[in-house]
Amino acid sequence: MDITINRPRDGLHASHETIVRATQEAEQLDDASEWVLERLRRLTHAVSMPGGLSVVLAIQSTGQARVRQETVVLAVQALAASALDRETGDHAQRVMQLAVAIARQLTQSEEEIHLLRLAALLHDIGKIGIPDVIRLKPGPLTHEEWDIMHRHPDIGRQVLEQAGGIFHPLASIVGTHHERWDGRGYPNGVAKDEIPLGARILAVVDSYDAMTSPRVYKRDPLSTAQAQAELQRCAESQFDPCVVETFLQVLEEQKKALLEKVLDNGSHKRPITSPKSTPQQRLCGVKTLDS
Repeated sequence: MDITINRPRDGLHASHETIVRATQEAEQLDDASEWVLERLRRLTHAVSMPGGLSVVLAIQSTGQARVRQETVVLAVQALAASALDRETGDHAQRVMQLAVAIARQLTQSEEEIHLLRLAALLHDIGKIGIPDVIRLKPGPLTHEEWDIMHRHPDIGRQVLEQAGGIFHPLASIVGTHHERWDGRGYPNGVAKDEIPLGARILAVVDSYDAMTSPRVYKRDPLSTAQAQAELQRCAESQFDPCVVETFLQVLEEQKKALLEKVLDNGSHKRPITSPKSTPQQRLCGVKTLDS
């Protein structure tokens, strides 16, 4: 079944009139988030899903709380991805896996990890309110276009707050995942521990995946080594240095595990243990995910 979202599709390059119109629309965040919710509702009724969406929604009243919450969030994430593009959905899955690995290394609670997993899946949901002509532009964005793109975290936050229920605790994480450690991020310019830990984790893994994945606006992705060097360079300015250090440890452990798997070549695998959390790592958890 084809799903059509009534959003501007004015070609690959934004005209001045398109930018002005999109700016006016994006300035009305309440209207924008209501607009997004309405289109998600339409998708909910129109999208073709195995067994029908009614089966998914019925899960909300049965089973374990975390299982049904994640099922519903996955359904919404799938709906949003169908309205955006496949890469957005694939990106969210990769970000989720890396974010959870960091949270486990930081010895976060299962409830905090659960919230982070859901927030990672929906961290870019606000982009459904960004015109395709800007979001899918195959080249560098202008300053005006970036101003519009930079509104997607706040749009996402308001969407989740208005949706309520299981989505409300995710709003503060989604709304701050583009803030910077030094306070020079967007949309609100908060800094350090004012940013929820979940958002600080998402900021690192979101940037890493963006650097190492093909994007329409850049020629070639960076190598993993180049991306890791960039994270280190931007620690203490753009990123929480503790989260960066922990993420690099996670990547190193994953690399060692992969190497051992190749070397074992079908033989019995030796157990792979993660390094014990250091006092510095535990400091990353001062701000809880839902605070």
